[in-house]
Amino acid sequence: MLLPWATSAPGLAWGPLVLGLFGLLAASQPQAVPPYASENQTCRDQEKEYYEPQHRICCSRCPPAKCSRIRDTVCATCAENSYNEHWNYLTICQLCRPCDPVMGLEEIAPCTSKRKTQCRCQPGMFCAAWALECTHCELLSDCPPGTEAELKDEVGKGNNHCVPCKAGHFQNTSSPSARCQPHTRCEDQGLVEAAPGTAQSDTTCRNPSEPLPPEMSG
Repeated sequence: MLLPWATSAPGLAWGPLVLGLFGLLAASQPQAVPPYASENQTCRDQEKEYYEPQHRICCSRCPPAKCSRIRDTVCATCAENSYNEHWNYLTICQLCRPCDPVMGLEEIAPCTSKRKTQCRCQPGMFCAAWALECTHCELLSDCPPGTEAELKDEVGKGNNHCVPCKAGHFQNTSSPSARCQPHTRCEDQGLVEAAPGTAQSDTTCRNPSEPLPPEMSG
């Protein structure tokens, strides 16, 4: 239903101004800050607030914390050797745990009040058990002669996947980390080739003045 003045020429002129004033009044209403009542059991910021059912109010999350009718959550810094990583309303902090060398882990960053100890597999090992984070590492498998471990974007994420040496390269050991090397160029050393290289052996060179071995002279 339109008000009588809204259909008149002056009313049409004043209409946008009146609507604008209503918008300003709505925007100027103070926003509730924790703790505030919530009848629908929903808080505005699900990450940083939580619903406290006993008093039917929304409180702030933080480590460690509790909530009451008369004041918002009280936060305290975690004590030494403890941490909390996420917004929460826990009353205790989590205990820092060292990286277990028996499980093949080593530390890459120490525990802080905001982050747990950062661990990774020791060199030459890969993660064999994962539960939100790596819990157990094992030795990388050897790659046989003529192959090398395929390079991975992240070290320690998986066991070796052995691939053949590319043409002109060789690898002559069983190793988890040995890389294929280019064949020796005899001419670069003033020598001549006595036997060509293979994927498992290097080129054999000899002095030009030396006679060929008996097995190659025929």
